[in-house]
Amino acid sequence: MEELFELFLEHSENLRSGYRASLLPVTDNWSEILGSDIGEIPELLKIIYSRVSGTEYEIENQMYMDFLPGYLLVHIREYAEAHKQLRNLLDNLGISEEYLPILRNYSSDFIAIKKDSEEIFEVLHDETEIFLIHKTPLDFLKTINAFYSENVFFTDEDNYLDYDEDLQYEVARKYNPGVEFWVEE
Repeated sequence: MEELFELFLEHSENLRSGYRASLLPVTDNWSEILGSDIGEIPELLKIIYSRVSGTEYEIENQMYMDFLPGYLLVHIREYAEAHKQLRNLLDNLGISEEYLPILRNYSSDFIAIKKDSEEIFEVLHDETEIFLIHKTPLDFLKTINAFYSENVFFTDEDNYLDYDEDLQYEVARKYNPGVEFWVEE
């Protein structure tokens, strides 16, 4: 998985020069920060936060906000706050299992990893259920890399990350067989 995350960073940097630097520097005590909030740290979060710190919620240069279009990588210093927000959303839905934030947006939506199974879910603030989007962290990383290599992601005229929604579903279905979220209705 480490190689796939590095490949994602390369893809991101090639499309938006300066994006990787916007995620740095790595916070030396990232494992203490995460561990004090969540206990045992899933491998995907170890891979991410051992290489980057994330994007601050109030980032000045919005060109570097997007990890995925519309979602930023939760900054390590803001992780406990994001985790609390996600927990509140899940509590309101009556979901007691533990989910950990990976990405969030400015509408209080999250991409989160389920702690016990490591499945990846989308948690939207205005929905009554959560949605499985990747069965494994490996599927997540393979899919987002494919979004770059298969031209799902591109930059708009202002150099912001954008995507082709129809192509996104087509590519995601290839890398996430059996995941209902990617089946268009």
